[in-house]
Amino acid sequence: MRASMSDSITRRLSAQFIAKNPFAGLAQRSSLLPRWGWIALRLLLLGFTAAMIWLLLSQPSLGVAVFWLIAIPGLPLLFLVAPGVWRNVCPMATLNQLPAQLGLSARLRLPNALKRNAYLVAVGLFMALIFLRHPLLNYDPGALLLLLSAALVSAFLGGVLFQGKSGWCGTFCPLSPIERAYGQSPAFVVANSHCSLCNNCQKNCYDINPNAAIFKDLEDDSAWYVENRKLFFGALPGLIYWFFTTADPGQIGYGAYLAGLAQSVLVTLGLFYAAIYLTRLRLFHVVQLFTVSAILIFYWFAAPSVQAGLSELFAANIPRWTVPALQVFVVLAVALTWMRGLGHELAYRQRVPVTDQSTGSSFSVVRGQPLLEAIESAGISIRHMCRRGQCGSDPIVIVTGEENVDTATGDERQTLRRLGLEGQVRLACSCIVNGPITIDTAAGKLAKIDALRQSGFVCPNAVENAERSSD
Repeated sequence: MRASMSDSITRRLSAQFIAKNPFAGLAQRSSLLPRWGWIALRLLLLGFTAAMIWLLLSQPSLGVAVFWLIAIPGLPLLFLVAPGVWRNVCPMATLNQLPAQLGLSARLRLPNALKRNAYLVAVGLFMALIFLRHPLLNYDPGALLLLLSAALVSAFLGGVLFQGKSGWCGTFCPLSPIERAYGQSPAFVVANSHCSLCNNCQKNCYDINPNAAIFKDLEDDSAWYVENRKLFFGALPGLIYWFFTTADPGQIGYGAYLAGLAQSVLVTLGLFYAAIYLTRLRLFHVVQLFTVSAILIFYWFAAPSVQAGLSELFAANIPRWTVPALQVFVVLAVALTWMRGLGHELAYRQRVPVTDQSTGSSFSVVRGQPLLEAIESAGISIRHMCRRGQCGSDPIVIVTGEENVDTATGDERQTLRRLGLEGQVRLACSCIVNGPITIDTAAGKLAKIDALRQSGFVCPNAVENAERSSD
């Protein structure tokens, strides 16, 4: 009774903050900028990175101040409000995707052992960077220059060796865990512009459906996968509080430095698991509470540093009122994303049943979510490439409940017309379900094969590929 009343109140409070369809996929989202616009911004950010490196070489003290007091403090707020912007223009992501765009990538599959432990590697790197800031990175421009160079080279080499974003951005990048932690319910969802084709290079890819990623992470079938993320969420507030309140290890010694870190992290981890097991809060609500706490702690301490950094950069006294102004802005942004997150969580639990006639499988799909994502989560084999309704790789037949799916429009309709399949099938990546349906994934593949055989202009390999995908 209490849960349903709480849900009702939450639904009313958050309704005005959530998007009409928060779980729309790539096929339902248009790009914020044309392709050339994103390219221009990526070049701009690469130029800024080059300027940062030059500043570290020519004016080391100023370069360190700009990096740690201005550039880095801006990222958590961007991750909270519009993480998709950063993911589209990040210099490491640009270099990571460059080999594939130039045809230089080996496109290897990431080994399962690395894929399984990639999140731990990324978290370990993130914590190592935080640990090294006080004794080294905050003061040594050479060490900071080496760090930047290593990150950029690692991202590029990851793109040379592995397909998609599996070589860095979606796996080993130390910013990845914090992006996903703060970007659970962004105020602005910006569609991914890097991947023209989907390689299935990572699990629960954030770029496919940003608002759904956190729920997929917390409901994953792998307990190892879920627990790793819970540990990071629980430790994050303690890690950040320790960083801003600890003394330099040169003053207190490395023993006390490590002990303070362990104490802060263990306290917030204990509180995190106590909230899970001793309260009626759902797991997402606990995760949301701790990640929100982490970002508020960060800006409580970081806002004065930003003001000091800007004063040093511009050789002027930036007014002190900018400190509370920034803190108030962060609180408002956090409140907005908090309410959006509560609304998204309620919306994500609104499921409708789907039955696949060809496999006999029954599963559920979130209202407004592309059918393809639910089919994949159910473990049903289905071929796909672009996830945008342009390639036609994922046809399915709606057997019953056609009134409960949206109408084919835009790229999907054009693709179905091009294949001669309009009115016969739907593309799973573009099909939005709002009520119970029965589908047939095998019949969709066979319909596509027949259409390809009947068309006189299709390459014979297209038929062969379609037949192979139906096996």
